Amino acid sequence: MDIGDHSTYISVARLGAVETISNDYSLRATPSIVAFGERQRFIGVSAENQRNLNPKNTVSFFKNTLGLKVKSVESLATSYGAKISLTDAGKLTFEVRNRVLESEQALAMLLTKVKELVRESEGEEELETCVISVPIYFTQAQRQAVVDAATIAGLRLDAVITDMAALALSYGTGRDFKEEETRNVVFIDSGCEGTQVALAQVSKKGAKILASSANHIGGKVFDQILVEFALKTIEEKYKKNLKDNAKAVNKVRNALEKAKKQMSANTNSIPVQLDSLVDDIDVAFSVDRAKFQELIQSKVAEMKETFENLLASTTVKPDQIHSVEIVGGSTRIPIVKSTIQQVFGKAPSTTLNADEEVSRGCARHAASISPKFLTTRFSVEEVVHYGLEAMFVSGGTHEKTLIFDEGESREEERPLEIKADFPLNIALQYVESSGLQDQFVALYKVEKEDTTAGLFNLKFKFNKFGLLDLTEAVLVSESRKRRSPEPAEDGEYEMAPCRIQLSLSKSMPEPLKVEELARQESTMVTSDRAEIARQEEKNRLEEQLYQYRSQVMEHAELLEGQEAFENMKQQFDDIETWLYEEGEEAPQASYTDTLESLKGKMKFFSVWLEKFQQMKALEEEKKRFLEQQESARSQRQIPIVYEGEQNYVPKGGRGFAHRPDPFQQDPFQRADPFARFGRPGGFLDGFGW
Repeated sequence: MDIGDHSTYISVARLGAVETISNDYSLRATPSIVAFGERQRFIGVSAENQRNLNPKNTVSFFKNTLGLKVKSVESLATSYGAKISLTDAGKLTFEVRNRVLESEQALAMLLTKVKELVRESEGEEELETCVISVPIYFTQAQRQAVVDAATIAGLRLDAVITDMAALALSYGTGRDFKEEETRNVVFIDSGCEGTQVALAQVSKKGAKILASSANHIGGKVFDQILVEFALKTIEEKYKKNLKDNAKAVNKVRNALEKAKKQMSANTNSIPVQLDSLVDDIDVAFSVDRAKFQELIQSKVAEMKETFENLLASTTVKPDQIHSVEIVGGSTRIPIVKSTIQQVFGKAPSTTLNADEEVSRGCARHAASISPKFLTTRFSVEEVVHYGLEAMFVSGGTHEKTLIFDEGESREEERPLEIKADFPLNIALQYVESSGLQDQFVALYKVEKEDTTAGLFNLKFKFNKFGLLDLTEAVLVSESRKRRSPEPAEDGEYEMAPCRIQLSLSKSMPEPLKVEELARQESTMVTSDRAEIARQEEKNRLEEQLYQYRSQVMEHAELLEGQEAFENMKQQFDDIETWLYEEGEEAPQASYTDTLESLKGKMKFFSVWLEKFQQMKALEEEKKRFLEQQESARSQRQIPIVYEGEQNYVPKGGRGFAHRPDPFQQDPFQRADPFARFGRPGGFLDGFGW
């Protein structure tokens, strides 16, 4: 999964290929948005529709708030849709429909949606192997937040890799390399929230990230600059201030996002028209590429500085670079492309899928660690983006020692020897040069009786989620109280060699209540499924109602005035009225019972209709019979008179004396074969409505 600030992409590894799957709206991009309705949640495309209608009940652009502490929310008030606030610890929370959500919960809801999409696509109940990518600038706290969100969603997470590692993996496994060939490749990912750039050494067997750099200049920043320009234009032209109108601003942002994409391929002015934007006023203005480039010039300059910092941090020269591979929506902007070419001296390559390549790299990594696939080994060696150090107390004084410096490989285990006081408290934190506001990472604690200080061998290693762990702590010598009554030369304590494996306890700043939030998420998933089932049953009743009505009204001309027909029409009208009024929020059972009742009445009506049609058919047959008899009477031939003295007896027959004269009997006095219809006791009895 590539969980973007704007959109999420999901790729799966299948035999022989990696494919990006579509969501329930047949789109590959699933908006990273969560919304709450009166009875259920909306996630993805449906949530984006809700954001356009009711932005205050939606949470968007929450990815980069994961695990971070915020000092002020004033500048962020309109960024997310929902109302925001801060906890005592400085974490951002979202207030939606009397709920208070943290960023981890919002991400967990999105991951729940991902599980459903993969389950429907692959037909598997559980995800066996799952890999999620994060930006290279994500801190330890942000990575831990991703792991917590996966746990809340009930998702077994196998690895967290960086976007740059995913691109290097996708690039390396999708190219033909000679046996000893090595390429220096620059990967640039400019997405919604920021721009990441890395220089990697790629060969047939794997890739090694040599250096990385990043900033927070991306599509969201460009969109906001365009929105501010548009709001100023609207205010000058139409005398309307829309800054506090979230719904109108969102409409403007959506329109300008489309215009921005058109400007990448068109130098002409792009018209922007918004009908009934505010107070039934239609708004129209235009933007062009030249004006857009002028507006974002300062931000592009910051991106250029980031690219130059990457080159400055390595010994690789521009002429030693094989290619510059670009992905991300913002790399489609012409001025960004020209800046990349200006810095690296090469035209950017677009052989990688700009939107889906990161998720495909994640899927390839998932396949490589899955027992279901046998893949060619290709490893990516990542580097440390922020330097990390350990702080402890030695001799009553706070000491610091560097564990991993920026740019060093993350793959190796790092041993460290320190002399520290007991109780032992080792705080992991970022170095001051990292520029991060919150430097604290984690705290390890251990206590030991009768020991005041000691010499320790420590081992640190990054785990599969990119989190730095203290994997081993061994006390190799200790300073303890003397058991002899005679005082020692050094006073009250003596040093003693030993080798003791210590058990450490790890604590994080304000740990998330993962188990409780997981129960809440499970409850909401159950509630959502029940609501979806209720709506599906309602839709089934509605569909069946119109289908039955259509079937009945086909016979309207024949049945007009019949009591059964009129009663059936009234039944349809009553159900329709109930369905769109008091039955709008009815429970699922009500729709089921109503549908079963309707089916029963329709079945009875069908039997009645069949008998009614038979009666009409017989009446038509009788009518034709009478018409034929009337025709026969009018065409009766004059009989031949026999003048003999004896009775006339035809050959082989009997005389007229032995049977009545057919012409003395009125044919209409014969037994009527249709006479039984309409009499009491006929077939219509018992079929009244």
